[in-house]
Amino acid sequence: MRKKIELNCHACSGRQKSIFCHLEKENIDVLNTAKNANIYKKGQNLFLEGNPPFGLYCVHNGKIKITKASSDGKETIVRFAASGDILGHRSLFSESAYTASATAL
Repeated sequence: MRKKIELNCHACSGRQKSIFCHLEKENIDVLNTAKNANIYKKGQNLFLEGNPPFGLYCVHNGKIKITKASSDGKETIVRFAASGDILGHRSLFSESAYTASATAL
């Protein structure tokens, strides 16, 4: 069972480094009310390459490893994401499958 996490977008230190940094208070209020917050353990996948998108991921804290699988099944690290980074938006907006996987570090 997952416990509900309360994070306030107004107080998020990562927001100042994200695409949400210029939002007005009213828009942050909407974002704050509409979001779901989850805690991921080390090694747990946020999303997997090839799956349909479920939403937009905003990293509050911690690090996320973004990887792609090669044709021979080997994993290649594409980049690392940290506080303030946004993940999954390309697939969400294009309504296409994730082109990479994201794993909590």
